Formats: sequence, structure tokens, C-alpha cells
Amino acid sequence: MTDGPPKGRRRTGPPLHVLSPLAGATIFAGATIGLVIALLVVGLWKDRMDRLAQVRSEAETRAILLAQHADGVLRQVDIALAAAAFNLEEHAPEGTRAELRDPLQRFMARHLPTGGCLVIFGPDGGIRSSACPRTADLALDAATLRDHAGGRITGSMGHDHVLGLIALRRSILDRRGRFLGIAQASFQAVALLGYGHTAGVEHVEILALADGDIVVGPSDMFAGQRQDVADDAVALIGGGSRGAGAIQVAERDGLIAAAAQTRVLPLLAIAATRTGETLAAWWRTVTIAALIVGVLAAGALLLLARLFHIERSRSDAISELRLKDHALAQSSNGILICRAGTDTPIAWVNHAFERNTGYTSAEVVGRNPRFMHGAEIAQPALEEIRRALRDSMPVVATVRNFRKDGSPFYNQVSIAPVCDDDGRLTHFIGIQHDVTDRILAERALEDRARFEHTLLDTIPSPIYYKDAAGFYLGCNRAFAAIHGRTVDEVVGRRAADLMGPALAGLDDNADTCLAALEDPFQVYETQIDFADGSRHDILFSKALYRQSDGSVGGLVGVMSDTTDRSRHEQQIAEARDRMARQAEELRRSNAELEQFAYVASHDLREPLRMVTSYLSLLQRRYEDRLDDDARDFIGFARDGATRMDRLILDLLDYSRVGRRSKAMAPIPVAEVIAAARHNLQVALAESAAILRVPSDLPVVPADDNELTRLFQNLIGNAVKYRSPGTVPEISIDWADEPGCWRFGVTDNGLGIAAEHFDRIFMVFQRLHGRGDYDGTPKTPEWAAEICGVSADDIRKLAEMYATTKPAALKASWAPGRNAYGEQYNEAAVRIITGQSDKVEQLIRRYKNEPNPNIAITVDLLTTSIDVPRICNLVFMRRVRSRILYEQMKGRATRRCDDIGKTVFRIYDPVDLYASLEAVDTMKPLVKNPNISLEQLVSELTSGASHEAPGSQDDSSHAHDVLDHLSQRVMRILRKAQHKAEDKPTLKKKLDELQDVWGVEPAQLHKHLHDLGPQQAANFVRQHSQLLNQLAAVSALLGSENYPVISTHSDELLVREQNYGQNQKPADYLESFNDFIRTQLNQSAALGVVVNRPKDLTREQLREVRLLLDQHGFSEASLQSAWRNQTNQEIAASIIGYIRQAAIGEALLPFDQRVAKAMQTIYAQQPWTPVQRKWLDRLAKQLVHEVVIDPQQVNDAFRNDGGLKALDRNLGGNLERVLEALNDNLWSAAG
Repeated sequence: MTDGPPKGRRRTGPPLHVLSPLAGATIFAGATIGLVIALLVVGLWKDRMDRLAQVRSEAETRAILLAQHADGVLRQVDIALAAAAFNLEEHAPEGTRAELRDPLQRFMARHLPTGGCLVIFGPDGGIRSSACPRTADLALDAATLRDHAGGRITGSMGHDHVLGLIALRRSILDRRGRFLGIAQASFQAVALLGYGHTAGVEHVEILALADGDIVVGPSDMFAGQRQDVADDAVALIGGGSRGAGAIQVAERDGLIAAAAQTRVLPLLAIAATRTGETLAAWWRTVTIAALIVGVLAAGALLLLARLFHIERSRSDAISELRLKDHALAQSSNGILICRAGTDTPIAWVNHAFERNTGYTSAEVVGRNPRFMHGAEIAQPALEEIRRALRDSMPVVATVRNFRKDGSPFYNQVSIAPVCDDDGRLTHFIGIQHDVTDRILAERALEDRARFEHTLLDTIPSPIYYKDAAGFYLGCNRAFAAIHGRTVDEVVGRRAADLMGPALAGLDDNADTCLAALEDPFQVYETQIDFADGSRHDILFSKALYRQSDGSVGGLVGVMSDTTDRSRHEQQIAEARDRMARQAEELRRSNAELEQFAYVASHDLREPLRMVTSYLSLLQRRYEDRLDDDARDFIGFARDGATRMDRLILDLLDYSRVGRRSKAMAPIPVAEVIAAARHNLQVALAESAAILRVPSDLPVVPADDNELTRLFQNLIGNAVKYRSPGTVPEISIDWADEPGCWRFGVTDNGLGIAAEHFDRIFMVFQRLHGRGDYDGTPKTPEWAAEICGVSADDIRKLAEMYATTKPAALKASWAPGRNAYGEQYNEAAVRIITGQSDKVEQLIRRYKNEPNPNIAITVDLLTTSIDVPRICNLVFMRRVRSRILYEQMKGRATRRCDDIGKTVFRIYDPVDLYASLEAVDTMKPLVKNPNISLEQLVSELTSGASHEAPGSQDDSSHAHDVLDHLSQRVMRILRKAQHKAEDKPTLKKKLDELQDVWGVEPAQLHKHLHDLGPQQAANFVRQHSQLLNQLAAVSALLGSENYPVISTHSDELLVREQNYGQNQKPADYLESFNDFIRTQLNQSAALGVVVNRPKDLTREQLREVRLLLDQHGFSEASLQSAWRNQTNQEIAASIIGYIRQAAIGEALLPFDQRVAKAMQTIYAQQPWTPVQRKWLDRLAKQLVHEVVIDPQQVNDAFRNDGGLKALDRNLGGNLERVLEALNDNLWSAAG
């Protein structure tokens, strides 16, 4: 072998990629063809855009010309109409003489477009004069006549598609503004086009209204494709107002339309063009260009294919040569060849060597390989390699080398001598195998083993591990110590060598059983003797470990000393027994306390009520005979009875603490605080309290009623116990702490002294005297205890009275009550007749609250919600759409088995049902919803019912009866099932019926339905007591409305009228006067009513009404008491009664006050008759509203244009009128 590198070896540097001439030519040809195609595509696309732009420009021009011509024609007609109207207005006295008008009409008709004529209509719609030969020109509908006569419009337009006519109308008024009639000019609609229609079906010019109604088009527009073009153009342009002269261009689906707004009338001049013909010509150009490009590309591809074939053959030959030349260089191991002789320099290296060492071939050729050893030249393996080289022997050794970057790596080097044909040594070839990962892994295993031994020795619990034969392979020091040995003494021994025979046998048996288990893990407990002679309770935990082949390698054991734990568990068990006995004693004590509280609530409060009632009776009956001391004594007695009743109620509430009425559920705290704020809204408003609530309150598991009561008490106490003269400021904060939610309520009130902290959670503790604070927040719950009405109903009634006009309530109650009698749920209807502008809030409340189950239609029932529980519909206003009406009824037809819904009721105070009955397609399925169960059972068991046809084509009357009976049965038994948990007797009865019927009562309706009419009839016959059994369930179920049946005749015993706690009207009026004088300095809103009534707002009036309602005073009751006391019928407003009580102002009917104030306004300036009518409407609105402001005026006159329109009609004087009304309405004491 020569000293140079082997002949024919490949270059060791990075490969050089040279672009062949063929590849270069191919790329150039492809780029040229691509550029030509790209330029052609851009040119063709630009041509397309230019063609479409030209079509748009032409459409705009046509639309503008059409609009200008239509404006000219319409102006000409309008001028003719104006001249005719003016002439007729000037000759109004001679208006009945046709001979004065016909020449004029013929003259004016000559100035109208082709086919035009003039007609004069009188104020009654009759034809006074006409120059029109066609009867179609003489038509005038009643609605148009009413609009002209009423002054709502002075000009109008009409058109007839069939006859192609257009009519323009103008009102005729005399000098005094009196309506004399209508002047109408009609002419051919085609005259508005002004020129012939464009040739072809691709172009259409039309005039259309803003709502898309086509007024006029070409004579053949309404047939064939031109009809489609016109309709598509109108739909494309769309409705809406546009400025006069503004051009709108739209394009879609092959249609370009341009629209211009006419100036005289709200007409759209639309010019439309289909782009199909334009694009078809463009596509022909594209097709020709594509064919040319395709031919050129095909020729180029054939030439390139031939060139590629030649290049591939050449490349295959070169690849075969390179494969043979690079075979040695592609080895994954590093290979180097050294010349034999002095210093054995490196002659050649492969790529793997360069990659492993980081050196290039140029850097290592000519050097001895020892340079890679770095400073570690004393490695034992290096001496072995040197010895082999001296002896010309092969050798394999592992050495530590260093890469060019200085990082070490381990090589397993195989060196072999190479001799020539004569046997002389010429070279050494070395193969390097990188074993760095293996060496490092072996060392890591050794380090891990040492770490694990150290870790085991530091663990206090004894740990050991054995092989499959039971010999100890190792342990920690704790295990060796309990046996009195060292670790080395334990290794290699068996259990019998370390412990007694019995314990050793137990250990061996456990090991044998562990190997047989599917889950190779075992825990057992026993006692063993330590080396010091002590006996301990030991918990053994053992687990098998397997080798890589799946065989059992041995087991690992951990010993835990449970001696102390066993002793502690025994102590805990004894403590639990003591706690259980104490809990049972506490439960018994609480039960006795609760029973006592119930007895106190009933048996003790009843005598107190009697004492209070008789004390009140004594005071009223003997008022004039009692001296001051007697009155004081009675007051003391009543106060003591009231406090005693309060203490009894507090005791009852305390007895219920800890007894939840329902399960815990996730509750949003924000909703709970909102409910508490709502309950305290009066107290918060009176005190002007500031309540700060975080916006990120959490959702916590709680009882919403108890949590609401908690926050209500905390916030109420903060308001009640405030510092004198200080506005209460209350802040709520919260924090998510480990295991609980923490809420804080802080305020700037009186606070609690540190010495009273231990009394905070004690029963019946109070830090202030009764004279300082009454201690009772005036909440709906407080009112419920007094009047016996539920708190929810009181809260909803308060909302209703605060947001609903009394007149509107009264008007909505009467028709329903007259139609349905006692079935009409008046209170529920009241609740829902408030504001309905907050639709989302109403929907959310309706879906979440169980009562009332009545919804306002339109606002709720047409919003795609689905509430199957709807049982009642209330129509508050009429609708004209049958579809909308049936949609509203359809919402209530949803089946709801949860509440046993079988029917629903319609409350119709506006007679909507009767007005749409003729066109209604939804008829009631049940003709008689009050049919009895006895009749249903009788019809089901009758053979005639099974033969009579039913409501469906393939059913009998028995099917209908069975459906009705199933629903009635379900309604009874489902309700009984829900209440059975709270009624043991009812639950017992249902269990008995299940044994008798053989089916669960709650599923009886489904069982009957599944049986079918015939088998269901047999079931009823077999259970002949079914009706009596259902009646017994209904009796046990009970109901708030369960009827009380009496057979004696009614007799009127006495008729009297009282006013709450006051029997006489004089007492009621006197209590009202006392209340007003007492509250005058406490209620800001009440002070405004008395001192500054003109500044009173609707919100303040609502607050005053709510305050009076809470204390039993209302406008109706005051009017009745005043009438009975003075024999005077005075319909005064609530403001008048308040001012009469506070400052002695004369009581006048409110409508008289309004009339007097209006007289002052009428005298301010000369109002026109139209303006006086608007003022009269404003006065009537004030009579109903009491307080009138700009927002209310805007709402009341919304249909007439709102506040701005009213101000414009009054000549910009609306603000001055409202100020004058407020100034003069209460001027007597203002």
C-alpha cells in the first residue's frame, strides 16, 4: 500500500450540488411559459374588469337619465295639479258649479303626459268633475280619502299594474284650511320612462317604490325573462331611504343594477343589465388564448421529456460508480488508516470519524492518533495498544478520547495490521465504536445502587428484599437492628435464621401466597419480638418484583410499627362512643326544644292575640271615658304583649337553627345579596344607604333561603344601628380560604364594644334599648307575619303597585272576572301587568319562578322560548296576525307531566279569541275540561265508546277518553308522590294502592295508556274501587283551595266597612294625618310632595305610594273614607290628600286642578285649533299620570312622533308648557 490515501476514495468534504445544463434549460423554459401564462391571465382578467366597468357605467347613466325624465314628468303633473287646486280654492264658493271647472280640467289635461286626465273629488269622495274617459281613472279608495280629509297627508300617489296607470293627488283647502276635496291627475305610467325600452332581454329600466313594489317598466317587462331581470334588480337594490340624486350600484349573481332616487316622489329609477352576454364574449376570448397556450406548452413538454430520458441514463451510470467508491466511507463507525513505521501517522479517515471527533480530514492526516488522548496518556488500555502495535498483533481496547471541542467520549477501538502481497507490514486499520452511552449508563447504575443503599439506611422503617428462593439480598440498617445483626450478617440468610420458627413459617407462607396472587401485593399484621426482648405490632407490606423476562425475581418487604397507632385507635373509638352518646342526647334535647317552640308558637301566641285584640277593642270603645293613665296602662299592656309575641317568634326561629328545609345546592351569592337588597329596598332608600357589593362574588353550596336571611339580617342591622346623622356605608367582601368561604359585612355604624363580643352569638341578646331602635326591619317577611299573606306575594304586589297605573289594572281585571268568575286569578294577573320592556329579565324570571304561572303574550311567547309549565295565557292587546295568535297559543300546548298539566286557560279581556275565531285553525281538543272522573270511567267501560269514531282517523272515542283519564290520574298521583315524603299517612296509602294495583301509583297513567282502551276498561272493571281510592288520595293530599261544602241557605248577617285596624272612616283619616305629619321629616320624597310639588319626579311618587301601601293607606281607601265621613265625592289624587293632611290645603278633584292649570296655559298666547287639541291630549294624560315629565311625554306620544313631534306641533313651546303646568297645578300652596 502506498503512503497516500487509497486510490479512488471519495472526497471527504461536503457534497457539491452542480446544476446540470439540462436542468437549467428546463427551469428557464418552465419560467418562460409560466411568465407568459401569468401575463395572459392578468391581461384577460383586466379585460373582464373593463367590460364589467363599462356595463356599470352604462347602467348608472341609464338610471340617471330615467330619474331626471321621471322628475320632469312628475313636476309637470304636480304643477298642473297645483294650478287646478289653486283655482278651485280661489273659487270655493262656486265649487258646486261644474261649468267653471270642466274647461279648466280640459286645459290642464292638455299639459299632462300622454293619456292624462284630471278628476276633482268632493270632500265626501264623490266625483265633482272629470275629463277622463276611463272609469279606472275615477277610483279613489276610502283610506286615501280619510288621510286627506284628516290632514295627515296633502299629497299621495297610486298606481295600477294591470292598466298601467299612475295617479297623483293633491288636497284642496279653502283659505280657512277647510277640506274641499281632492284633485287627481292620472296618466299612462309608461310616460315616466321617456324613451323606448332597451333592445334585448338583458337590459331593463324600471321605476319602483322603496318597498320594492314596481311602478312602471317596459311594456313587455311583465312577461318572460325581462320579468325575472326586473324582480332580481329590485331585490338586489333593496329598500331604505336614499338621498335625492344619489347613485347606488349593486352586483350579484350575474346582474348589475344601478338606482337613482327621484326628487319629486320617493321612487327609485333602476337600470339593470344581465352580464351573461358580456361575460360570454369574454369567455370566448379566454378559450382561444387557452388553446394557443396549450399547443405551445405541449410542444415544450415533449422536448423536455426527451432530454430528461437522456439525463436519467447518464445519472444511473454515475450513481453506480459512486456507490462502489463510497461503500467504505458510509460505515457508521469511525475508520482510520495509519502508515506503519515511524510514529504511525494517519493516512485517511472516513466521514464517521470526522463526525465522532469533530476533526476534519485535513486536520488529522499526518498526525499520530495519540493527540486525541489529551492529558490522559496513562490509561491502562493505551499500554495494551502500544504493546500490540510493537508486536504487529490485532487488539481490542476501550479508551477515553477527547473531541476537538474538548468533550470526552469513550471508544472501543479495534486495530488490525495490513500487509502487502510479500507479507510486509504497510498499514494499520482502526475501527472506532462510540460506547460513551454504555459506559455512562453503567456508571449511573453503580451510582444509583450506592444512592439506594444510602436511602434505605436513612429510612426508619425496616425494609428488606429477597430473591425467589427466600434468601435476603439486602436490607437497611433498621431491619438489621431489630434482629440484632449488621447488614452484611443479614445478606445471604433466610427468615428462619433471623426469627423464631413460628414467625418464620408465617413469613414463608405469606411469601408463597403472594406469588400465587393476581395482584402481587400483600399486607398483613402480626407481632414479633425485637432483639431487645420487646414485643411490637408490625404491619408487613410485601410486593413481588419481576425480571425483564417476566419471571419472579424476588420480593420487597416493608415493616411498619403500629403499636402506638393501635393504642391511639382504641382511644379514638372510645371518644367516638362518648360523642355519639352526647350527640344523641343533644338531638333529643333539640327535638324537645323544637316541640316546645311549636307549642309556644300556637298555644302561647293565640292568647296574646286575644289580649291584643281586646285591648284594642277597649281603647276604641271606651276612648272617651278613659283618662290619660288608663290610656298609658293599655299602651303598656299592648307593648308588653307585642314584645312577648316577638320573643316567641324569636324562640321559634332559634329552634329551627341547624334544621335545613332543603338540600344544599350551588347558589350564586350575587343573586342572594340582590334578593336581600330587594327585601330591604325601603330601608335602604329611606336611609340613603350606600351598599358596595363586589362584582366577582362566587357560587357556594348553601341553602338560598337561609343565606338570604343571613345577609338580610347583617345588612338590615347595619342600616338600623347607624350613627345619628350619618349616611350608612356598607361593604361586602369575600375570600376563598382553605376549606371554607369567608364573607365580611362592614359598616360605619355604631359598632359593638369589645366587652360585648362574647354576646354576639348568644340567644336573645340586645345592646340597645327599645326606645332607641325597634329592632324589626320592615321587610316582606315582617309584613307576611302581620297580614297572613306570603312574602313572595307581598313583594310582587309591591312591584306591581310601583310600576302599574291603577286605571290600567282596573281595566284589565273586569273583563276577565266577568268571563271566568272566581276562577279568574286576579292577584296573578295584577303581578304580570307591569313593565314589559325588559323582555330578557321577564323571561328569566318567568322560567325560574314557580308562581305565578301566567305570561304576557307577544313579549314572551313569540321569542322561541319553550316553557312547558305554561297553564294560563293573558291577552293584553290585540294582534292582527292569525299566525302570531296561533303561535302564542301553541306555546301553551306543550305537555308537562311534572305538574300534571292537562288543560290551559285563556284570559281574554280584549276579545281577541272571538275576533279571530272564524280564521282560527287551532280548536280545543277537550270540549269540556270540567268533566268528572266518574263520567270518564263510565264512558271508557261503555261498549259504545269503543265503536264510536275518535278525534283521529284510526282511533275510537275510547282512545280519547283514555287519554283524558290518564292525564287526570297522572295529575292526582304525581302530585301525591311529590308530597308523600312529608305526609306519612299519604305515603302509607300509596304503598297500599301499589299492592292492590300491582303497579307504582305514579306510573298508573302510563300503565293504563300502554294497555290500550280495551284492556284499560277491563282493569277499571277489575278494580271497581278505583274512583274511591283516587278520592281518598285527593282527600289525604289536601289543597289550599279544597272546597268547603255547606247545605244550609246563606243569610246576610251584617254589612260593615272598615279600614284595616280602624273601624271608622274618621279614625282612618286621622291615622293618615298622624302618619303624614310623623313621616314628613323622615321621607325625602314625602317632603317634596308637600313643599316642592312641582319638582316631584315619577320615582319619588312611586316611593311615596310604596310607603303608604306598606302602612295600609291607598288612594282608593282615602277617597272612600272621605266620602263616608263628609258625604262628598271628591276624586282627589294622592298628592292632594297628602298636602291636605300636612298643610291643610283644600281638597279638590285632580281633574279640576288640571283644568285650572290649562286655562292659564291657554291664556298665555293664541293657540291654533290643532295646537289646542294637542294641549287637550296632554291634559288628559296628566289626569292619569299625576306627574308628567319629558320621558313620560315621549312614551305617551310615541305613535305620533314622540317628544320632538309634540314640541314641533306646539311651535317649540313644549318645555314652557310643562313648566307652566307644574307651576300652576299646586299654586294654592306652592
